[in-house]
Amino acid sequence: MKVYQLLGDIKLEFDDSHLKYTENTYRRELDLETATARVKYSVDNIEFTREHFASYPDQVIVTKISGSKPGSLSFTVSLDSKLHHHSGANNQNQIILQGSCPGKRIPPHIAVHENPKGIQFSAALDLQVNPGAIIHVLDDKKLKVEGSDWAVLILAASSSFDGPFTKPSDSKKDPTSESLNALKSTIGLSYSDLYTHHLDDYQNLFHRVSLQLSKNSKSMFNDRSLEVKKAKSPLTDLWSNKSEDDTVSTAERVKSFQTDEDPSFVELLFQYGRYLLISCSRPGTQVANLQGIWNKDIEPAWDGAPHLNINLQMNYWPSLPCNLKECQGPLFDFISSLSINGSKTAKVNYEAGGWVAHQVSDIWAKTSPDRGEAVWALWPMGGAWLCTHLWEHYTYTLDKVRS
Repeated sequence: MKVYQLLGDIKLEFDDSHLKYTENTYRRELDLETATARVKYSVDNIEFTREHFASYPDQVIVTKISGSKPGSLSFTVSLDSKLHHHSGANNQNQIILQGSCPGKRIPPHIAVHENPKGIQFSAALDLQVNPGAIIHVLDDKKLKVEGSDWAVLILAASSSFDGPFTKPSDSKKDPTSESLNALKSTIGLSYSDLYTHHLDDYQNLFHRVSLQLSKNSKSMFNDRSLEVKKAKSPLTDLWSNKSEDDTVSTAERVKSFQTDEDPSFVELLFQYGRYLLISCSRPGTQVANLQGIWNKDIEPAWDGAPHLNINLQMNYWPSLPCNLKECQGPLFDFISSLSINGSKTAKVNYEAGGWVAHQVSDIWAKTSPDRGEAVWALWPMGGAWLCTHLWEHYTYTLDKVRS
């Protein structure tokens, strides 16, 4: 069984003044209405803003950084990875990262070296600034922005994974070409264009369902966002309970919910669950895994794998009641792959017909018993349980073709 891996990081480096932002100005939020993450803070009466969104229709991650004062934005950007990789910047204001996953399971304390048997991956970043701003190439790996009003970073990434039945070493996919082609498709599109595409796609799904449990959903808690507010300088590492506009942080709301069962917070978490499924399970993606697509570890908890003894099922329970049937596509594709491998497991392990899947699977649709204690590793009901989703899909939709 293989482990879910992160591809890499976009590293943004600012000068030391950004470590001394004005007290009570730091705000970080996830806006569920728009699937946009934002960071805002002020330094010397200049407000800096970062916005991030991942666009399904354009297959890119977009970041916009801006300063409220003309020419106030300067920073350095690079691409990095915890896996074996190399990266380089060019004079076309792009950075390209190429790397490879290990071909076998590696303990976290052992260095990761290039292995041709592992999945190859690539990421390409395009940097755009306003006219008059300057971009330098540093050390052939970084891009430095000086004196800009704003900057837009567009990232595309791909891998050589070509389905669960193709070995990584046999894959004909070129992840670098795919990443660069994705960037080329955004040429001529402004930040507003990309954001509009993203919103049209996301809100078509998100706006299908509303939930009101409280008398006044538009309460002081700003119910469409998950927020964190940092009170002072990062050097103090103190977190405030409220911001200047009386917005309560999500962390504080979780704590207070133990004594005050605020129904608007339940509404927020309901929509947060829908946001997660919309964001990670769409046609052409893999199934929602145990740690989420933004896992940061090379050895994630439970391997970041789909566990078939309730966890994967729980991820998809809301899909039909919450009007997100399209998000089930990756689950059905996964079940189909499991049935192919599972027929071999049924024959080899049990001398039986049909197919079987045990507790833990992976991107290769593993169906054999996993390593570990027999009491759970030999549990053979994962496939049967998953098939209940096929029946539920039919009872909701009467779709005989997909079921």
